[in-house]
Amino acid sequence: MILTGADGQLKLGTRSIAKVRNWSLSIQRNAIDVTCLEEFDRSYVPGVRNTTGNATIYYDPTQSDDVELLNSILQNRDCSSGPCTEDITFVLNRCGGQGQFRCDCLITEVGPSVSVGEAQSVSVSFQVTGPLDGVF
Repeated sequence: MILTGADGQLKLGTRSIAKVRNWSLSIQRNAIDVTCLEEFDRSYVPGVRNTTGNATIYYDPTQSDDVELLNSILQNRDCSSGPCTEDITFVLNRCGGQGQFRCDCLITEVGPSVSVGEAQSVSVSFQVTGPLDGVF
């Protein structure tokens, strides 16, 4: 089975973001150099992971979940009284099974754009905090 973009989805908590044009997720892991003196070849061990993501959402002011996600960057939250992150799920296959990545994210960038003759869209960037839950 080959998945297409129509199989994907982006969720805020358990609610689907209505009009997502695209999303991407990038998972990196540092390589820590553990080469010792007198060795002629470098050796590495796995380090910590860093995960970032972004999405482009068509702007529809009547979609409250979309607007909530976009406005989250404007909120000044007191982290001592609750989480300062958004519960985001990146879905490769909305028909179920594998290919869903749930994480707590900080919204790091929101960039609306307007072009004549095109639907208005907003790019959103995410920084994952903590572990990424999911598998391919």
